Amino acid sequence: VLRTLGCGPAKVAAHDWGGPVAYIMLAKHPELVSGFMGFNTTAPVAKLDFAALKHSWAYWYQWVLMNKRLGPKVLASEGRRFLNWVMKWVGGGFVLSDDELDIYVDRFKDPARAEAGSQWYRTFQLREERPWIKGEYADPVGVPLRWVLGLDDPVITPTTLLPLRGLSEDEAFEEVPGVGHWIIEQAPELVLDRLRQLVQL
Repeated sequence: VLRTLGCGPAKVAAHDWGGPVAYIMLAKHPELVSGFMGFNTTAPVAKLDFAALKHSWAYWYQWVLMNKRLGPKVLASEGRRFLNWVMKWVGGGFVLSDDELDIYVDRFKDPARAEAGSQWYRTFQLREERPWIKGEYADPVGVPLRWVLGLDDPVITPTTLLPLRGLSEDEAFEEVPGVGHWIIEQAPELVLDRLRQLVQL
């Protein structure tokens, strides 16, 4: 898109799964990115050390969702109980309204979409995580990196971000208490302020 429009390099901000996707773009096309900011997300860099293994329990929901039989059924469940509980858990108690949650649940009523949602996690765990561990994207980059982390997120935590330290000479890690994974909904003014700072880098 950037090349087609003839613009850039661009400042890139991302959340959740968008972080690894945006970071891979940064790593493979550094001429197109001049700054990165991740909100409760990570980069495709991982280490199999004691800290990571100790924290691995937090990914239990991914193993449920990646199961070929159970995953699509859970995602397509009319009761929404699992999806609602997981969203509340990672959000440090923050919950979407029923109307907002229905936007997601209604999409997963389509069996193909429920299968795709399950396969997303299955593909990651069985194939895509290997290059992360092998260090395919672990080389330092030449752009500023900013990481903003809501501390009430039990999945993306300071432990998760440890392997990301040293990826750039210009990097910063901010920890925000009282905010969970849905930092954009929970702290919109803070997010907006940090995005303004990103633009000025």
